Amino acid sequence: MQINERIFKSDIEKIKNILNKIDLLRNSDFYKKRISNSYRVDGTKEFNKIFQSILENNDFHFLLKDQSIIQIEKSDNTLRYTFWGSPFMFLSYEDYLFDKGLSFSDVGYSYQEEYNQKLYESDLIKFPVYISYDYSEDTYKEFCHGTSHIHIGLYSDMRISSCMELTPLSFLMIILKNFYYNVWKEIVEKPKISREFESVKANCPDLPNSLFSARDKKELYII
Repeated sequence: MQINERIFKSDIEKIKNILNKIDLLRNSDFYKKRISNSYRVDGTKEFNKIFQSILENNDFHFLLKDQSIIQIEKSDNTLRYTFWGSPFMFLSYEDYLFDKGLSFSDVGYSYQEEYNQKLYESDLIKFPVYISYDYSEDTYKEFCHGTSHIHIGLYSDMRISSCMELTPLSFLMIILKNFYYNVWKEIVEKPKISREFESVKANCPDLPNSLFSARDKKELYII
């Protein structure tokens, strides 16, 4: 793995700062926390139940204002970045407080438990957004299971290989550009923030031939 601890931690801080600047971040209190469980979408559990468990255990690194979740994990020769779009059709916490005649600056998270109960009882989004990135040298199998790959949607066998080792910041770029397009259009107009993303691709290390072979390059993959 070429993304060392220094690069990883630097990108985490950049993600926090960027999400704050674009007013998309609701909670980053746990952005340095080690995730306590291995949350996997495998078709055996309801997505909303997994999502609820993540919230209740504070097993997220960044909670966005629309209740979506970002997890950024690193261990030994493994990377896992996950974006969980909120499966609940409900107001944001800030809007919930507003409807009660309150503001976040006055009450903070004191209504969190009450809000979560209403959230869990709300209608569900039929097809919630889910995207994750995995990097594992131990599970690499030539032309079959890529070292570096992206899962899109709720089907665990859906893997799109990459010839690069994605940085946490590059994963944020994928999320913002593809799931928050209106926010992304604003970023493009802000030189200080957009410059952070212009160098994202160049900062993603290419995989060595031992982890992305000539045979792997014969398939369709992302760069």
